[in-house]
Amino acid sequence: MLGLKRYFTSRIEDNPRPRVLMYLMKHAYPQAKEILSRQTEFKKGTAALLSQCEADYPHSIWRDVRRLALEGERDRMKRWWTRRFARRPAPKEIEVLWVALWDVPEGFHLRGTSAWSRDPEDWSWTFSDDYSGPEFESPLMQRAFKLTESVSMGAASRGRNAAGSVYEVVEMFFSLVFFGLAIRDVVQGADPRTVLGSRQSRWIVIGHPDSEYGVLIGEMTKDGWRPFVDRKTR
Repeated sequence: MLGLKRYFTSRIEDNPRPRVLMYLMKHAYPQAKEILSRQTEFKKGTAALLSQCEADYPHSIWRDVRRLALEGERDRMKRWWTRRFARRPAPKEIEVLWVALWDVPEGFHLRGTSAWSRDPEDWSWTFSDDYSGPEFESPLMQRAFKLTESVSMGAASRGRNAAGSVYEVVEMFFSLVFFGLAIRDVVQGADPRTVLGSRQSRWIVIGHPDSEYGVLIGEMTKDGWRPFVDRKTR
């Protein structure tokens, strides 16, 4: 997780929803990083994700989310990734590719930076591709958000760092980890040449760009995929 502590400690007093920020800082993002660092296949990763969602906000809604087309959404992302990099590889100077969950479920961004830093506030975006419109809408997230409409607000809130609603879990945690698992599965199965071009390596990050931080998923190299492991959590 990149720059998270600094982000929250510098902004939490200015935010009208500090409990939401505490849920993100103390729970959602650390759990996202932990799940995404596991060396598990996509299906097991989504099972772990949904178990954590249910622990965060116990409700029968998660049984319905489990029935959604999770693998179909992953395959949709794979088709997009393949077309995107077959058409135009990222410039050689790009060291980090960020899949930015900006407008989910209506779309997302793909950003790149050549100025690596452990703090994304120091990053210099070389390019930002905006993918929006019907082709890039997420049927999975549309269905998931629709399911939350039947759940009363705050019914299962437990403690200072707990999620206040099932919508918060879907918006902040489920979307982050699900698309992180999907992109990880897509990239690690891709031909390294389509991800790297003429580079020796390139990092992949997933995150919410309105907060300017993300979770480091791993690194694609000429020899293949290398998952990121935070030694401090081991």
